[in-house]
Amino acid sequence: MQKNTIIYIHGFNGDGIGPRVEAVRKGFPDFHFSAKDYPANPDLVVREVKQLIESAEGKVFLIAPSLGGFYAWYFSAMYDLPCFLLNPSLRPHITLDDRGIGTFQTWTKQRKYVFKKSYLEKLRLMKEAATSKVKQKNLHFFLAKDDEILDHSPTPFLYPNAVIHWYETGGHRLPNMKEIVALIRGYIE
Repeated sequence: MQKNTIIYIHGFNGDGIGPRVEAVRKGFPDFHFSAKDYPANPDLVVREVKQLIESAEGKVFLIAPSLGGFYAWYFSAMYDLPCFLLNPSLRPHITLDDRGIGTFQTWTKQRKYVFKKSYLEKLRLMKEAATSKVKQKNLHFFLAKDDEILDHSPTPFLYPNAVIHWYETGGHRLPNMKEIVALIRGYIE
């Protein structure tokens, strides 16, 4: 019997380890689970995630926060996959323009990396390529009303047929992962 796969794509300054990743991993012990340290370059992220999707044996499900949520949204559109987006950055080519260019360090592993301005155009082109292919039935949003980094208020208007869960508190980090993982598990089963 083929095992289904969860691909977790971390956000900006994220790593493939940490409390959120571990909550997802523990919630899906019967799945293949991938949570890698992705590079800053969108071309490399696309190559790595594409390889994971195309080599998976069972069904593939994408779970991702913030910038990783954009990548999950993109791959959901391109491969017709269910995705679970935690405070996603659906316009990273705009939201990262004023604060995402330069040298950074990841939260958990302290990996240093450079996010270049040229990456914004790559993200814009990805958004353009995927927008007409998005199937709202595949989109599941988990959004904090008090997200201090991203404004999610347009989401219900842009995706009226998607599943949207609103949280009064939690900020951008959206720490109630045990509850969220249980909801995701319910959608997948």
